[in-house]
Amino acid sequence: MPKRRIPLSTKGEKTYHDILETAQSLFLDRGYHKTSVLTISKAVGISPAAFYQYFDSKETVFRKICDRFFDFIFDFDFSSTAGDRPIEELLEKLLDHFFDLLWENRGVYKVFREAEFIDLEIGKAFSDRLHQKLNGFLNRKTSPEESRACFWFLWGPIYYLSGFWILWKGEPVSSQVRSTLKSFLLHGISPDEFMVNKEVYLNLGDAQTIAQQVKTKGEKTRALVLEAAEALFGRNGYTGTGIHHISEAAQCSVGTVYVYFRTKEDILRELVKQTSRELRHQIKAYAARFTDRRDQEIAAYCGFLHFFRNHRWMYAIVREAEFVDSSISISYYDSLRKPYEIALQQAIDRGEVSFYEPEHLAAILMGIGHSIGFSLFLIEDRAYYDNRNVLEPLSQLILYGLNRFMPSHLMQKPARKKTQKQTIKSEGAIGAETSPAEPLISSTKNREVVT
Repeated sequence: MPKRRIPLSTKGEKTYHDILETAQSLFLDRGYHKTSVLTISKAVGISPAAFYQYFDSKETVFRKICDRFFDFIFDFDFSSTAGDRPIEELLEKLLDHFFDLLWENRGVYKVFREAEFIDLEIGKAFSDRLHQKLNGFLNRKTSPEESRACFWFLWGPIYYLSGFWILWKGEPVSSQVRSTLKSFLLHGISPDEFMVNKEVYLNLGDAQTIAQQVKTKGEKTRALVLEAAEALFGRNGYTGTGIHHISEAAQCSVGTVYVYFRTKEDILRELVKQTSRELRHQIKAYAARFTDRRDQEIAAYCGFLHFFRNHRWMYAIVREAEFVDSSISISYYDSLRKPYEIALQQAIDRGEVSFYEPEHLAAILMGIGHSIGFSLFLIEDRAYYDNRNVLEPLSQLILYGLNRFMPSHLMQKPARKKTQKQTIKSEGAIGAETSPAEPLISSTKNREVVT
C-alpha cells in the first residue's frame, strides 16, 4: 500500500481539511453508503488519485471524522467528582456538557451515529472508553454488573434524548428535559421503598407471548418474504441486500415479491412496523403478571430481551432504518412512546411512580432500553443473558437513582403529585383497553454486521 502524504505545506493542509469537511457534509446529507471516493473528490475539486495521496479509503476518512467526535466528547474532566462538590452539581455539569456539545456539533454527531452502527469497532471503542470515564465519574467501587448497569442508566437517556431532540426535532435539549433527567438520575421512579417481585426476572414460554393466527396462502407467502428479508438485512445490511436475494431466500419469484411490496424500502418499513407490534405484544404479556408499575417496568425489560433473543437481526435492522429513512425510526419509537406515556401517567396517579412529566420519563426509560440493546445485541452479540444478572443492579438504579449508591449526597425526594386514586382506561399497545396500562420499552436489534 502506498504511503499517504503528510500535509506539510499550507496548500496540502488545506486540501487535507477540505477532504474531511466535504466528506463530513456528504456523509451527513447522503449517508455513508451513498457517498463514494469519487463523490468526495468531485466536491473538493480534486481527482480520486489526489484523494488517495491523503487517505487510503473512504473508511479512513469516516474514522477520522469519528475521531473528532471522540475528541469533543472526552474533552471533559470526568474525574472532578473526587472533590467535595455535591453529586447533583456534578451531574448537572455532566448533562450540560453532553447536551450542549452534541447540539453544537450535531453534524459530527449524526455522522457518528451511523459510524458506530456500520463499524462496530468504532461503537465498541467509544462505549468502552465512555464506560470507563463514567465509572470514574461515580467515584466508587462497583462490581462489573453494577458498573454496566450504571453505564446504561447514565448514558442511555443522554444518547436517546439527544437523538430525539437534536436530530429528529432539530432543537437543543430543553432545560425542562435536562431538569427531569437530573432528578430521575438522582432519585429514580419509586416514591417509597419497594420490594421487587423476584418473578419479574423469569422468562415466559414463546407460546405464552405469541399471538397465534391462521394465515391464508397469500399471508404465508408474504410472511416468508418478510422472514427472508429479516435474515438478509440482518446479515448483509439493507444496502447489501437486493430484491433478488430476498426472492431466492423466500423461494419465490421476484415478481411475487412485488405483488406484496412495491419497493425494498416498503419491505423494511413493514418489518419495522411488525417488530413494533410484536414487541409491544410480548412486553404486555410479561407485564400483565404484575399489578404494580415498578414490577411491570422490570418485567418489560425481560420481555424486551426475550423478543430480541428470538429476533436477533431486528435490533440492527431497526437501527439501520434510521439511516435509510428517518421517518421509519421516528414512527417506530412513537408507536412505543405514546402508549408508554399514558401508562406512566396512570402509575403516577396511582402513587406507584414519582411525579415526572410522562413524556420525558417515557423517553428516559426508553433510552435505558436502547443502551441495553446496543450493548447486548450489537457489541457483545451473545445469544443468551441471565435476566436477573443483567437487570437486578439496573432495577435498583431505576427505582432509587444514584442517591442510593451515594449516601453522603442524599437529597430530598422529588415531589409527588397528590391525586385521588383512580382507574383510567387507555388504548393499549395492541389496540385493547388495559387497566393497569401496559409498559413499553425501547428497542432496536441484533446482527452480524457486514461492512
